[in-house]
Amino acid sequence: MSYFKNQYDVIIIGGGVGGLVCGCYLVKAGMKVLIVEKNDKPGGYCSSFTRSGFSFDACVHSLGSLRQDGILTRALQELNLDTSFKIKRYEPSDVIVSSDCRVCFWNELNKTTQEFQNSFPKNAKHIEKLFNFFINCHGATFNSLRKISFKKLLDQYFKNKKLQAILSLPVLGNIGLSSSKVSAFTATALYREFMFDGGYYPENNMQTLPDALTENFKTLGGDMLSSRLVKGIRVKNNEIKGVILEKDEFMPARYVVSAVDAHQTFLELLGESVLNKPSINKLNKLTPSLSMFVLYLGLDRTLDSLPPQCSNLWSLPYYNVEKLYNSVKNGYIPEPTWYLMHTSLDKKTLVILTSAPFKNEKYWNSHKDNFSENIIKKTEEIIPGIKKSIVVSEIATPSTLCKRTLNYNGAAYGLARTPSQLSELMFSQVISIKNLYLAGHWVALFQGIPGVVYLSRDIAKIILRRKKYE
Repeated sequence: MSYFKNQYDVIIIGGGVGGLVCGCYLVKAGMKVLIVEKNDKPGGYCSSFTRSGFSFDACVHSLGSLRQDGILTRALQELNLDTSFKIKRYEPSDVIVSSDCRVCFWNELNKTTQEFQNSFPKNAKHIEKLFNFFINCHGATFNSLRKISFKKLLDQYFKNKKLQAILSLPVLGNIGLSSSKVSAFTATALYREFMFDGGYYPENNMQTLPDALTENFKTLGGDMLSSRLVKGIRVKNNEIKGVILEKDEFMPARYVVSAVDAHQTFLELLGESVLNKPSINKLNKLTPSLSMFVLYLGLDRTLDSLPPQCSNLWSLPYYNVEKLYNSVKNGYIPEPTWYLMHTSLDKKTLVILTSAPFKNEKYWNSHKDNFSENIIKKTEEIIPGIKKSIVVSEIATPSTLCKRTLNYNGAAYGLARTPSQLSELMFSQVISIKNLYLAGHWVALFQGIPGVVYLSRDIAKIILRRKKYE
């Protein structure tokens, strides 16, 4: 494949779902687009790998927002991908287990509501009101939630600490913040687009989604460079000129979309010479989310006590999610505070995730085996016999996630979605460079694949409108 000056209208940095979706919309509209991806295959966190015959999903464990009018459904239809591969919905999508309680999230809102009401009969009326609020909150009411915490929203409905903890655990697990820290806007979107419209899984594995997007992108005429690292973004007179690859290879472009880590974009790819000191200080004050520790297990048998096929089982050790969060935030991790288990289609692989601080590579090299063993011991309490059934075991530490994606501090969810940081996500107050746009989970207003798809689709439409009037 040959590249030459002025070939590309747009260069997209990063071949995760955000970069792929943005690229597909742009090439479909007739623009010449190049995606540059540092890894040998696309997908980022939404990728899969194989070890000794077992297939594992790297981080993303299920999809959401695939109802008839869902965000992901709309994008797949608009890109003519809605029939290119099969997605099945499993239930219960999520099961939360504590010492004295077990609740499930089902595919029907009424069934999930009844499940919670049966466990918390005294709060039955307010459970229904809150769940309906999650589903129907839009417009000005939805936007007003940016300024308050999820804890404050929950307090408006009930004070039951056990119920609040159960509702806060998926927020900690999927957003990386406690209920008192996370914006109610982001948490509400999580429940509407993922918890109440979740449980979807591609026919093979999570790699199916980025692979389908990649094939669509290339079929429409897009180009992709894999295993290539962008080393810089060139700017002249506050306007994008292109990107610089390894060995100082310059690739000119009219527009650049950075679908990678925001710190990397501004402080490394653009460089401090482009930014003023107040902008640099503002960027350095932004807080990333927690990272993750992931344990991939291949089993030689199907155990009866495993969670249902493609379900997520959450283990809540005690009813104080704030303490769980602070234990990780402060770096105290002799053993996992909480964890999520995702069962594969054939129930022969298990992916276990838990929050973890970044620390450093030396720390995790010394502690990862002990930490992994502690996870297996706790899992044995829920799934007896699992330790003897393990034939393949692989570990991903925060350092592993950092290497895979170059995410700052191995952040699992980009920037922390606190009320104070939501206004900074688009970086409009940090820097304004003509024809530079940000996509991906670092700047999406809400979490997961739906949030990334929504933003990337929007960025593509902004570029197309701008090009139309140039």
